[in-house]
Amino acid sequence: MSGPEDIFTIFSLLLGGCVGSFLNVCVFRIPRPGLSVWRPRGSFCPACETPIRATDNVPVLAWVLLRGRCRACGVRIPIRYPLIELLTALMFLALWFGFGPSGLEELAQPAAWVPVLFWWAVFSTLLVISVIDIDLQIIPDELSVTGGALALLVVPFVPGVPHDLWLVEPIFNAAAGDRVGVAPDTPLLIVLPGALLLGAGGMFLMRRFNRDYEGRVRSWWETRWAGAVGLVVGALVGLAIAAPARLGAPEARAAVAALLGAGIGAGTIYGIGRIGSMIARKEAMGFGDVKLLGLLGALVGAKFVLFTIFLASFLGSVIGLGIRSVTRSSTIPFGPFLCAGAVILIVAGARVDSAIEWYLRLLQP
Repeated sequence: MSGPEDIFTIFSLLLGGCVGSFLNVCVFRIPRPGLSVWRPRGSFCPACETPIRATDNVPVLAWVLLRGRCRACGVRIPIRYPLIELLTALMFLALWFGFGPSGLEELAQPAAWVPVLFWWAVFSTLLVISVIDIDLQIIPDELSVTGGALALLVVPFVPGVPHDLWLVEPIFNAAAGDRVGVAPDTPLLIVLPGALLLGAGGMFLMRRFNRDYEGRVRSWWETRWAGAVGLVVGALVGLAIAAPARLGAPEARAAVAALLGAGIGAGTIYGIGRIGSMIARKEAMGFGDVKLLGLLGALVGAKFVLFTIFLASFLGSVIGLGIRSVTRSSTIPFGPFLCAGAVILIVAGARVDSAIEWYLRLLQP
């Protein structure tokens, strides 16, 4: 590698460590009432609430120098904190090699940075979700619902995200016809009215017919998932009416794939949970997992979200049972295994597709 590439590689590693320190803050504050990521400002010791010095907040190194204890009260700092910082640093480095710009020409192009920035944000979110679920057996809506809504809106514009339409490929191709790609770029004003109309309509319907667990009308913020679905569907409807040839564009295909993946992922895990609850006569799966599968489905598409569930079930059976035998815990959170399954498929998606095709060829007479 040349000099500038080495600098950016080291930068990704250092940035990952700093982000890992921030993720520790997110893990502690997001699920706890009265705290937010931004307030109070600055890190503090959870035991004595003494503000942490900047020099004591250096990722990994500070924990080693402090010998794993708070400078003010001497309470032991869990080793998980430096481990998350180290894991995030290595994760950022690996994603840089997998999705980052290569060569000096790409380094100078802002568009070449979009995939790695996107996956840095996604993998960081999944890490926070996993740790919180392990700690408290909950998946905060601030991460799953907000992440899912943003994924639906952002995925169409990120190169390299799976755009497999799977079940609806023939229908989609028929709708686009032979005119795919021949129409000029559609002005935003053509699709914007339909997107805004259906987005607002989705939010209104959710407020009107989907009350919260206590029977209260949801706030507009709580309808953000419905709003995102409405925006994407409205934009696609606007394209279908005003410029159907543009339905074959990569952005439109990615939007449909994200919608399909989110719907199949959330619907499948919800159905499995309901069947399990009826068989066990108790709650078999939390609704947080359903929302999480909506997020993961938007990221990996319909086909891979089913494999995510399969991989998560396999990992949960093997690893979860081992953890249960050691800890004697009767509750094993499923969220970390779902996140792990999605990460495996994101990183090895092309190889998984090839393996599936090879297996299907073996079954042919």
